Amino acid sequence: MNTSPKIKAMDIQEEIFELSRQIPKEKLLSSLIAKYDISHSDALKAIDLLLCFFHARKIDKKKLIILPQVSDWAWHEFILDTRSYHQFTKNIFGTYLPHMKIVPDGDAFNDSIQLFNNNYDIDLNNTHWIESGWKSPAYRFLDIWNTNIKLIETHTLQFLNHSKLEPLLSSELNNINFEWLKERVAVRFNINMEVAALAIYYYQSILISVKQNGVYKSDHLPSIALWAWQEHILWTEKYKNDCNLLFNAFLHHAPAQASQLFSVENVRLNIYV
Repeated sequence: MNTSPKIKAMDIQEEIFELSRQIPKEKLLSSLIAKYDISHSDALKAIDLLLCFFHARKIDKKKLIILPQVSDWAWHEFILDTRSYHQFTKNIFGTYLPHMKIVPDGDAFNDSIQLFNNNYDIDLNNTHWIESGWKSPAYRFLDIWNTNIKLIETHTLQFLNHSKLEPLLSSELNNINFEWLKERVAVRFNINMEVAALAIYYYQSILISVKQNGVYKSDHLPSIALWAWQEHILWTEKYKNDCNLLFNAFLHHAPAQASQLFSVENVRLNIYV
């Protein structure tokens, strides 16, 4: 007996509802609205679409499904809450679901849009729902955070002109390639490469502290170090492998509040002194 489209749709809705009960939806919603220049309704839609993505991947684990960029931001926020994301993907997929690092594929993205439209009845015809690829668009932060980023960049360049950094002494770090991370941070936050390099320098100092002492002081982390750390995490497979090289374990991360992530005062207290 064939299942009617109506019954099938009801089954999908129930399955997605069950998925929604296992993610920190309110926390994700708050993070999106606090960081990005998107409406409350678009933030909700981004999370709903992410749930549809997880549902589709559960049905076909090998299928290439590309999220619209706005919903990909929701996925990023979830991934950065590493403990919650690990637990969710283990429960749903039986293993950790990595964030895909793919070459943009127009056909695959168009197929994904059709899948969301047809199987989940989500209208993705508006302009910002048919954008994909990490540069299109770049992160659309709130204006207040863009202003802070530029202030941090300006002050940091002034600091670099008058300061000399001590080299970080750690043989373990020599085994890890951080060069790729510099461009990622520079492009993601629209900052000078020198500032991105300093972000990585302070991030590496966090890793050394964890390696040597087993802990780091979360209230002494410069904002720019968090930028580098988060970008590292978002290349999920590399981050996992690098953690294994350094610690033989996964270094978990709890997302910072936007006010800490883009704090000019935080950088002043932890770098320019």
